[in-house]
Amino acid sequence: MRVRGLFLLSALLLPGKAFALGADSVGTASGQFLKLGADARGAGMGEAMGAVADDLSALYWNPAGLAALETRQAGLTHAFLYQSVFCDFFGYAHPIRPAVSLRRRELRPSGLGTLAAGVLYLNAGEIKEVDKDGNSTGGAFTPRDMAFTAGWGSTVIENVDLGFALKYVDSRIVSSARTGAVDFGARFRFMLADLWPYTLSVSGANFGGKLRYRQASDPLPISVRVGQSARILKNWVLAVDVVGPNDSKIYPNVGSELSWRFPGDITGLVRAGFSGRVSSADLDGVAGISFGFGVAAQGFGFDYAWAPYGALGMTHRMGLSYRFSGSEPAPRRRSSSSSITLD
Repeated sequence: MRVRGLFLLSALLLPGKAFALGADSVGTASGQFLKLGADARGAGMGEAMGAVADDLSALYWNPAGLAALETRQAGLTHAFLYQSVFCDFFGYAHPIRPAVSLRRRELRPSGLGTLAAGVLYLNAGEIKEVDKDGNSTGGAFTPRDMAFTAGWGSTVIENVDLGFALKYVDSRIVSSARTGAVDFGARFRFMLADLWPYTLSVSGANFGGKLRYRQASDPLPISVRVGQSARILKNWVLAVDVVGPNDSKIYPNVGSELSWRFPGDITGLVRAGFSGRVSSADLDGVAGISFGFGVAAQGFGFDYAWAPYGALGMTHRMGLSYRFSGSEPAPRRRSSSSSITLD
């Protein structure tokens, strides 16, 4: 009860500063590509991933979720965004095995935790250069952004996961800018009303320096995310995140994932969600909703997500992943987490 109370208090207090700052700071943060998400599963669930991410994608959503990995995993996601913009994410996660044989009671519930590394890349397409009067100069440039992230997550005490990640951001428009940042997260897992596996999470992203282009510098898009998820049925997860950014108002994300087991050790998944990060009014059309599906078999996984962005058009995100077999880390106790094991 004491640990649960501390988590609830953190969930109420930590977002406060971010919420208060963001209300009057619209459009003041640089590195906006850091908000785009990393995987098709998260996109399909309306980005309600703070308490749900239990695989490689936790490196982006909440590094504490890396504690749930029991085998090595690699993944690649490609997103076709509006117009000619595209975004890629590639990462690898590796649960740590102890260098020497240790007795079970000498290990934390998740062994020594999981290390992960990933790259988020955005290409905005070619842009023609014009002068101050709008006349073409004959030149062109291609803005691009990259973020390199390395993180760790582990179960530090029973049902409590902690994690952090270090991030290096490199952005180029015409000139380039670089900076560093830190992400952190925590998850608390327990049974809600003795009926449903429930996870409460608190995480923060992009705390650090500023991107400076020549004379101008702006902070990264800092955010604090409070998430919760519950497994209502054995194959059905509901999730809600509340996000407080430093450059806009507080907004909610809501997501749902339904899974089925088929013969041949095949798992099918269907997802739907809503993200308050984008507005139909601002984008002059339908925006915020998302749908997706996934298939997993023999360690391989494929995920797809679709989301409209109003007048900007439709976005499509596709991901491939693989969970390696034959390299299990130290044994772990199965917990009451609301995560899904696909392999």
